[in-house]
Amino acid sequence: MMENFWTWVVLNGLFIFGSILFLYSLFLLWAKRSYEKGKKNK
Repeated sequence: MMENFWTWVVLNGLFIFGSILFLYSLFLLWAKRSYEKGKKNK
């Protein structure tokens, strides 16, 4: 039973970590794009 629990914890941790990384990279891409757009307008 404990092994299943730890497997579940590890999988959930990886999933959460992956989704946070994904959202962070999306945010960085969006920020970079909007920054470049702002530069062009000036």
